[in-house]
Amino acid sequence: MPTQTFACPTLGAPTYTYNFRVDNFSIDQGGDVYSISGYNSTSATATFNKFNIATGVTIINQTVQFPLANKPQSLGSGDMTFVADGKMYAVFGSAVNGSGATTASKLYEITNYGSTTGNATAVFLKNIPKAVYGIAFINNQLQLSGFDSSSCYSYLYDIASSTLSSVSTFSNGDSPVDDTSIYTSIGSTKRLLKNTTINSNTSDLEYELYLQNTGNVKLQEVQLTDDLGSIFGAANISNLSTSIINPATDNPSGLTLNPSYNGTTNKNLLNPGQALTNNITSNYIKILLKFRVTNVIVGKAYTNQGQASGYVGTPANHVTVSDFTNNGPPPSIYPLGNDGFSTYSYDSDHDGIGDLDDLDEDNDGILDVDEMGICSPTSGVTSLSGFNGILYDIPNTNSWALLSGATSFPAASYTKLATFDYNELAGTNKALSINYQGDGTSLSTNPKISNFIGSNIPNDGGEDYAIYFSKTISSVEAGKYQFDLDYGDDHVFLYKNNVKVYQLQNAYGSTTNNGLASITNVATLTLNPGDVLTYVVAEENVGNTAIKFLTTKLSQVDGSAARCIVDSDNDGIPDYLDVDSDNDGCPDAVEGSENVIVDQVYPLTLALTDPNYNLRGQIKVTYDGTTTNTPPNIISNTPASLGVPQLVNNAGNNLNTVSNPSNLAGVADNTDVPGPTTADIGQGVGSSIDKTVNSCICYNLPNLTGTATGTKQGITLLKRAGADNGNWPMNRNSGLTALESNTKGFVITRLTTAQIGTLVSPQEGMMVYDTTAKCLKLYDGTAWSCFNTPTCP
Repeated sequence: MPTQTFACPTLGAPTYTYNFRVDNFSIDQGGDVYSISGYNSTSATATFNKFNIATGVTIINQTVQFPLANKPQSLGSGDMTFVADGKMYAVFGSAVNGSGATTASKLYEITNYGSTTGNATAVFLKNIPKAVYGIAFINNQLQLSGFDSSSCYSYLYDIASSTLSSVSTFSNGDSPVDDTSIYTSIGSTKRLLKNTTINSNTSDLEYELYLQNTGNVKLQEVQLTDDLGSIFGAANISNLSTSIINPATDNPSGLTLNPSYNGTTNKNLLNPGQALTNNITSNYIKILLKFRVTNVIVGKAYTNQGQASGYVGTPANHVTVSDFTNNGPPPSIYPLGNDGFSTYSYDSDHDGIGDLDDLDEDNDGILDVDEMGICSPTSGVTSLSGFNGILYDIPNTNSWALLSGATSFPAASYTKLATFDYNELAGTNKALSINYQGDGTSLSTNPKISNFIGSNIPNDGGEDYAIYFSKTISSVEAGKYQFDLDYGDDHVFLYKNNVKVYQLQNAYGSTTNNGLASITNVATLTLNPGDVLTYVVAEENVGNTAIKFLTTKLSQVDGSAARCIVDSDNDGIPDYLDVDSDNDGCPDAVEGSENVIVDQVYPLTLALTDPNYNLRGQIKVTYDGTTTNTPPNIISNTPASLGVPQLVNNAGNNLNTVSNPSNLAGVADNTDVPGPTTADIGQGVGSSIDKTVNSCICYNLPNLTGTATGTKQGITLLKRAGADNGNWPMNRNSGLTALESNTKGFVITRLTTAQIGTLVSPQEGMMVYDTTAKCLKLYDGTAWSCFNTPTCP
């Protein structure tokens, strides 16, 4: 290798002198320096300063209080660091005792630091078994480093799960981190912006992906990957494009997109060889990803994550950082982690709200949950969909130690090999149960799974792996469930929203594989729409694997009787997706409990060529009852009434920024028949599942069979009254009296609601027009009621 000469820079006079220990300070992302010094072991307090790194001028001076019960012995050795979301952590307390050995250290989170009001507080988190001298934030974990007379060692502390790893050496070539004020971090988010249904199995999707350098040092080889093929199937993706959402504001760092990205064979959204600054004004990029997906399975939740990565250092010697995308807009980037799956589901009613989130999946104004029936103890369908599966590999690892010590599933520690669907129990009363058994080396051919994409576990006898089953709860699946354990092999785990609620080591030793509950009621969970239910089975070494949980739906979320999916007319379409649940030819929207009229609903008889054919039976107007609009603009976007047509919602639960920005009530709300009327979300079932009642019948053509009876008297302004039976009014059949005019309207008594209430001794059959309620009212001998719902004698 040729000799090279380097000229060392000439050092100038320092601008100021730093008077504190160099290991007890840290630099935040904005470049401000924080330092701790002057520890008083009696009061367990120290001085905490924030100062300008360029001038040395103190900006803030605070006292930091350590807990007396868990105070450090000294601050003589230790370190402090920031993490990506601005939190600060510190490790202190190691000291030399009388025998010359170092004592253990203590880990703290420093809260209220840098505040102009009040002191800072050191919150005790964990005792570290050995002395630690350095702390750094890498890959969303704290690396705690130390050394003794023979070797360097480190621990990893997982912030999300508050778990500490076992001690490890640096035999793999890494170096211990000590006295560093650099923290390396990257974060990312992904969210579904638009879901447009094209036909019964095709949708156009638009996603926003956001990438940010969340550390305080520049990242090299920054990349954002998104594997669409493993989720949707490579053959099902087309019309793909990527762009910067707003070129003027969303790419200040000037990163360039990879024109060859296709989400299948090329999964990198960015061109290689690019760096991303840590400057907080230009440390991000926001990307729009658009594509068409075909062969969509109705009822399935397609869950997907992207992954951001980069490194600090040189190509030959560097520290790599990565982060799986969180679900949501850019502010949801924290906490960094791997539990933010973005979920897409088919949109049955074309209103832009996927079925999993839509509270009214057929836009008839009747909530999905109200179009279900009471479950029986041994029957009833709790869900029509199954679980999304992921096969993870992690060779030669103590899986029980790893998973049992974490509150969430540590997917970042595993390598994802494959995805698949598990639908064995879909369409049954045990649809939220799991009944899997098989070997990870042959998962692709297991008859219990489908749509396997990826590779099996290597059959080398030394692989540890995990199989992950997950589903996002829809409105029809929501409820309170009891979970019983039938069998497991090796370790089994149950999670709600990626928080562990049950685990059992070597489950085969305490369960019997007979289809019955070996351990009853291991958990009782209330699952709301949007919650994520997850089962995990972890295998130590390659071998037979099994996880079998039994579920029983106990009640609805509100404590009422458990409801299950029903199909009233046995046409293969469940009522909550059926716009004519009793198959009587009248839309459910019209037969619901509120005053929705035929003119406010798309006819069931639309021709196949009609542009609104896919909207048959759906409400077509906004809250005012007269303005026709597209499905995304006739529904409410308020979370409590998401996807429910505005026409039947109460004020305050009816926001649509395009068509109802004032959040006004729908004109059909609070018009329930027969009553009592209720100002609420949606309408009741009414006669929508009663085939003997057809609320549309008076809109049908008259019955012209049988012998007609002429009308004997009438008043006309058209001067055509006649004496013969073929003349007017005798040719107007089946009437008592005929009235006609082309210049005069027929007016009955008009009164306000208050005036009607003052009428003395009203008689059954009396009729007035209520100018307040804007309806024709009849007195039935007991009360005045609006004549709103079309019917026949």
